[in-house]
Amino acid sequence: MVDQQKLVALFNLLEARAKDVYGDPLMTVAEFFDGNDQDYSFAANVEKPPLSEIQAMLERVETADGVSAVRLVSTHLNERDYCIEVGDWPYTDTVLVVASLEEKQVSQLFDVLEPDDIWVGTEERYVGLPPIPSGAQLYNVWWD
Repeated sequence: MVDQQKLVALFNLLEARAKDVYGDPLMTVAEFFDGNDQDYSFAANVEKPPLSEIQAMLERVETADGVSAVRLVSTHLNERDYCIEVGDWPYTDTVLVVASLEEKQVSQLFDVLEPDDIWVGTEERYVGLPPIPSGAQLYNVWWD
């Protein structure tokens, strides 16, 4: 059962980040998983391990050498009221990784759940992304 208070708090946080700014609001790994017990909230169309294993994988990615940030893209902000009413956690199918690594190295970090695609992206589309250090790139890691 979803922790309703944490669900509302997360939507409020995402709304505050996106207020008066164009772009998709981002969540930290901790923000996305705190109170979340819905396996389908992450890459719903993919056969995957339990949410706890995905969380552990993303926490390992966060602390990997060469990685300076990991964020999850929220795609349900426009459905806030409905999601809160029915207890649906914000959905994501995309993880952003800021890293001074090659694409193949980034792909290898996702050992529990192989991504469908990885590409170098642009930060203008996102709200709440930390600065990208010199020599690092923003990788979009996506599951269909």
